[in-house]
Amino acid sequence: MYQVVIEGTGHAYFSDLIYLYRHHADADWKQRHRYETDPGRVLQITRDYLVAFFGRYLQGTDSGVLLRPVGLKDRLAGPRTAGYPEVDLSIAVE
Repeated sequence: MYQVVIEGTGHAYFSDLIYLYRHHADADWKQRHRYETDPGRVLQITRDYLVAFFGRYLQGTDSGVLLRPVGLKDRLAGPRTAGYPEVDLSIAVE
């Protein structure tokens, strides 16, 4: 089981709806909702992890970096080269 947690997001971030609201909602709606992480970036992260996962398990291709947990040492040494810095990936094998 893979679990990808994106810091600064909520439940509604994992659909196109939050992206549309961010760009088309009225001022009252925007004032009531915080945006800690850009919805477009969340959609990109979600897309990249889904493509990597299905590529590995349906097509037999390996994306390399995305489906490998990144240690704290790697994040501190090069956060931009260690995948997405706002993502925590955990893998449980049973």
